Amino acid sequence: MTQQDKRRSPTRLAPLPTGDSTDRLELVRLLHVLCAPLRDPMARRPYPSVADNVAAIDQGPSQWRTWAIFLVAQLKQAELAPNELKATTLLLLYYVACDATLAPTLVLEGLVPCLVDAIVRVHLSLAGAIEHVEVASAPCHPLHLEVAVDALRYSMHALVLDLHARGHVDALLPLGPMSLAYVLASSPIPRDEVDECLLRRPQPPAPSIFACAGEDHATTDGVEDTLASLIAQSSLFQHHLAVRTLVVLVRNITSKSHSFERRRLLDDGALQALVLAAALPSSNNPPNVPPDELRWLQAVVQQPSQSVVATLLSLSFVSAMAANGLADVPSEELGRVVRHQAAALLHAQGAATDMLHRRLLHDPTFPAAPRAHVLLSRLCAQRATAPLRPCSPSKQRVHANKALHKRRSGAPSCACPRLPAHDILAVARRAEDVAQSVVTSYLVVRDGLSPFVDFRAWAMAQPSVVVREKRRQLRTDAAANADRIRRAKYEADDAAVAREMPLMAAEDKPPESETERRGRLKRQREELRQWQATRAAENASRVQRLLQEKAEARERESMARADVRWRPLREATLEDPLVAEEERVRQLRRQLRETKLQQAADRAMRAEDHLSRLHRSHLRALETQRVASERAAEANARRQMRAEENERRLAWRAIAEKEMDDALAAKLAARKQQRADERRHRRRLLYPDKYSDWTKVPDGTSGRFYYQHRITGATQWETPEWHETPAPSWELATDANGTVYYINATTGESVWDLPPSSWTECTGDDGVIYFYNPLTGDSSWTRPT
Repeated sequence: MTQQDKRRSPTRLAPLPTGDSTDRLELVRLLHVLCAPLRDPMARRPYPSVADNVAAIDQGPSQWRTWAIFLVAQLKQAELAPNELKATTLLLLYYVACDATLAPTLVLEGLVPCLVDAIVRVHLSLAGAIEHVEVASAPCHPLHLEVAVDALRYSMHALVLDLHARGHVDALLPLGPMSLAYVLASSPIPRDEVDECLLRRPQPPAPSIFACAGEDHATTDGVEDTLASLIAQSSLFQHHLAVRTLVVLVRNITSKSHSFERRRLLDDGALQALVLAAALPSSNNPPNVPPDELRWLQAVVQQPSQSVVATLLSLSFVSAMAANGLADVPSEELGRVVRHQAAALLHAQGAATDMLHRRLLHDPTFPAAPRAHVLLSRLCAQRATAPLRPCSPSKQRVHANKALHKRRSGAPSCACPRLPAHDILAVARRAEDVAQSVVTSYLVVRDGLSPFVDFRAWAMAQPSVVVREKRRQLRTDAAANADRIRRAKYEADDAAVAREMPLMAAEDKPPESETERRGRLKRQREELRQWQATRAAENASRVQRLLQEKAEARERESMARADVRWRPLREATLEDPLVAEEERVRQLRRQLRETKLQQAADRAMRAEDHLSRLHRSHLRALETQRVASERAAEANARRQMRAEENERRLAWRAIAEKEMDDALAAKLAARKQQRADERRHRRRLLYPDKYSDWTKVPDGTSGRFYYQHRITGATQWETPEWHETPAPSWELATDANGTVYYINATTGESVWDLPPSSWTECTGDDGVIYFYNPLTGDSSWTRPT
């Protein structure tokens, strides 16, 4: 592995040790990291997602990839309990799957088989022995499954009701990460900003034992807390999250053509699981829904905002989500999956495994396998004979890939009134920003209040929205009443003028001439000039009077001060004015010197404080740098140790494999040589004349045959001994299991039982009995032992 590959390989976290407390603490920590934008009043988006807090975390993408691997490993643990921990893991994996860059990691780590097993298990528990099921029809519009607004979040209350009324239930989650974090931490869910403020910074205890404890308002346990706890432990919520996550993965992965992750997703049975989740029983066969799930839903859901949860957890909505995910798969890919599964079911004889996703693909005896194949085949047939979207405005049949590209490009696919996703996000962002700003203001006010003041009582005493609205309405009514009175007065004046105008026109004098007009204007100007002169004289007299009053007041003040300062002087205490002036100057100089010294001391103290602050800042920077360098060194050491361990493991493995190969080669060579020797020995026994040094030569004189040795040249008429055949020797041996057997040292033959003697009793031409050994060619008149 190169150094670049080592840097790219993510750090894999080991699964947590079995234990409820350890799992709970780790998952709560990840939820807090995910909900970091909700703590920031200036967050970009109102709901948490991986893309929002990547910038807030060091090495954000790689860190989330590591957490994704860790969460998949946690989900694979069979002993993961209780149910809310599994629901939390599924919720975190859903948010990771919404990021297109992290979705392939989840597929390669094996998340899809876990989701398929969960969906198939729920389908078997709900469908039971039902045989006739139908695939729910996909909506004519794409669902906003990547938008997840918490249905129990107090700041989203109005938005949840509005989305439920408009039919945008797909943009909601039954239980969001913030609410689920409160459930795992055993804290009540905040119902308003005051509750969240008190949960972030609890009310301090009263400092005095005489402080009267008021009414206990700190507990907010109610329907929301019970509903959130039941949702976290519900199997319907897990089924909702599993289907939602699988649909998001199918959307993000199937868009990549000819990718390894796409083939892995389809081979793990994603489409079969979606078609089973989208399957609803026919009207004649109602589903076998667990009664406990419906009982607590009917008992807890009592308000319109809580009825949204029942809608989100219903089987019909989950089926609509699954059908919408199947609609994103091209028809060619769907047909290819159907053909592959048909071939696998035809040639398979049953799968001896407990993994449901393997049985779903290869086990024809598994009830869900043929059902999924039939439903997929039916869906392919429907696509071949009907358009992809039934209520699309277009009347022409659209190709599946083109329709999918058109949907993802943002073009409208139907005439249904749908809000865009960015509008929903904008409203939710505004609501959450306002709520977090109010919480931040409450925290500031909480710090400024006295410990004796109950913050909840203080907040309840403040004018509520209704009171403020009532006051505003009163002010608006008062302004409207004044405006109405003013308009009535104007209307009365206009009516009076309208009544007087005819009378004035009847009794009016004839129009004046130019000379009269000029005289009238001259008189008016003269009257104005006289009025101005009179007004100026009055103002001047008023100013003179004010000046005199002010001078008299100053004189009285000076006289009063002189009376206060006057003391009868004694003749003996009279001092020289020059001496007194010198003393005053000395005092002034002393005060000035003391003032300068004090200022210099203050400046020195401030400089010393500044230097100490700089020194502390420098020490903190050095400590931070040291800690960072130590952490980097530890990380490098750990990486080096892991690399060396991997290299040693690979080297030892290669050495072991080479030793095994060498031992096997030596064993094969020895066995081959042994077999060659055995074959050569058998040929010598069967054809002794061919391997002997004696040659049979005809005699030209007598016509007889004599024998000649090829090496020595000796000749003789008697038949020579062709070879010396050793007597067979059987040796006792034991195999690896301890079983005793016999092996022939001459021929290499091995038998389980000791064979009888090889001597045979024969009768000669003269009737005499002798014994002959065909293996060695020896003969004897007596029976050998």
